[in-house]
Amino acid sequence: ELSGKTITFERAYKLDNFIVAETAPNHLRFSPLQPLPHSLGQQKIAVLLVNFLDSPANPFTKEEARERIFNGQIQQFYREQSYQQVVLSGEVYGWFTLPRNASVNGSCPWPTLGNNGELDQFVLNNLSISNYDRVVVVVNHPCLTGGQSTLGLVPVLLGDATHNLSVAYVGSLNFADTPRNSANSYFSWTYFDYIFSHELGHGLGLPHANGLDCASTTL
Repeated sequence: ELSGKTITFERAYKLDNFIVAETAPNHLRFSPLQPLPHSLGQQKIAVLLVNFLDSPANPFTKEEARERIFNGQIQQFYREQSYQQVVLSGEVYGWFTLPRNASVNGSCPWPTLGNNGELDQFVLNNLSISNYDRVVVVVNHPCLTGGQSTLGLVPVLLGDATHNLSVAYVGSLNFADTPRNSANSYFSWTYFDYIFSHELGHGLGLPHANGLDCASTTL
């Protein structure tokens, strides 16, 4: 029974779409298939749309957010960059209003999730978090722009259970702005697409890239 196993040949030849190999037992080695890393395959994402008491009007509906994230440029970007090995799926929840203003003591903190955070009860009451690998919190307020994310999966305590999740935050402004760098990009980015894709990349385990432009200087 070879189902679910990896076969390693000592010597083999590829002829078009066929593999020709010696099948004597001492020329073969079998090993269980290794699970995919968490960054490949279907990425199950719960998107939370969050208002504050002093938020402006909702900039888009959850249906518009669902279409943009799961059927638009963000989905196309990850499929293209992963050679079709990453597929985004999930659901959008909200809008949910936190019982505070965005600004707290002169700063604007992102809403907290896990360890009795301010988003915990909303998550526990409205979705089955065990069905998801990732959470993206989209907030609606001009003092919270850009985004941030965990690097890969982290343990998140919700109620009595700990879940391995990536948690990212994205500002909801510029949802339908003129595409970002559209003249130089295969993808017709909006600023929201760009930030969402960037923070999701951190959740998949990607740090920032590094570069050094030496110009005409010799190092």
